[in-house]
Amino acid sequence: MDNIKKEPAGPPRKVLVTGASGFIGGHLVEKLLDRGDHVRCLVRRPWKPAFQSNAGRLEMVRGDLSQPATWYDALDGIQYLFHIAGLTSALREKNFFQVNRDGTANLIDALIEKGIEIDRLVYLSSLAAVGPASEDFPAVEETNPHPVSHYGRSKLEGEKKVAALKDSIPWTIIRPPIVYGEREKQLFQFIRMIARGFLPLPAGKERYYSFVHVDDLVSGMLLAAEKKDAAGMIYHMAHREIWGWRDFTAAVARALGKKAFKIPLPLIIFRVSASLSDLLGQIRREAYPFNYDKYRELRHFYWTCDPGKAEKELGFKARTGMNEGLTRTVAWYKEEAWLPV
Repeated sequence: MDNIKKEPAGPPRKVLVTGASGFIGGHLVEKLLDRGDHVRCLVRRPWKPAFQSNAGRLEMVRGDLSQPATWYDALDGIQYLFHIAGLTSALREKNFFQVNRDGTANLIDALIEKGIEIDRLVYLSSLAAVGPASEDFPAVEETNPHPVSHYGRSKLEGEKKVAALKDSIPWTIIRPPIVYGEREKQLFQFIRMIARGFLPLPAGKERYYSFVHVDDLVSGMLLAAEKKDAAGMIYHMAHREIWGWRDFTAAVARALGKKAFKIPLPLIIFRVSASLSDLLGQIRREAYPFNYDKYRELRHFYWTCDPGKAEKELGFKARTGMNEGLTRTVAWYKEEAWLPV
């Protein structure tokens, strides 16, 4: 059962979603349409949703956050703005900041310039903006941010742009950990390795992670958008279960019905692999999912967070356990021929 009602209490709300064609954005758009809202999608390229949609309530706007003229009028008449667009992999450090910081600033500047009064701006950040936790203390919203990657620093800079609004525009910041589920592409690379029967793992001490299924995250984002007291707040949204990476890969193998041969490798191998990935990316002008910036995060052992604040103040609850979530996710990959049946 979802955290929110499917049907709106009043007339359909007018919502703008940036990054609508992405993994999380697509699920959010689907949920918004399902409950009866009018959704305007800001996308960089033509997008055909992977779900059945009501074309009468779904509007596409092609634009680039770095070019406000391409989407300036898309802000007119909206009540809610979900800013999900972001760069998770990039060829250069500056690319992260151009999108995650400057793109966010452009959006905010346009809202202020047009004098649009919206009910809520929801900014999707990341646990990477906080940085790694410690063994005994998962990150909380009050944890002093200490990002270790270019991606994390750029998302933190985006947060600062949003928080600088103070009370002029009501805002809420959401920091999820690893997000998985149907249609996800980055974690899928690891799942596909396991499906092929092997998986390289960092040797030595175990690494621990928080996760959230995309359905739970989207439901939590909608709760945050509609809760009056959530304005000006930051929330971590995750399942309460914390998983060691080895246990997680075993859960993936069970969902696949496979046995994966785990290959422990010294961290230096991952460093070299990440460097080569960046070099190849520069040659092909394509950023790969595992790169040196991801290696910066891999070096740390605890990427965990406490969802207690969101549970207490919003009534958020991540209901999808890992085994259930992976079973559904793997089934979708197979149905869509991303994985062999």
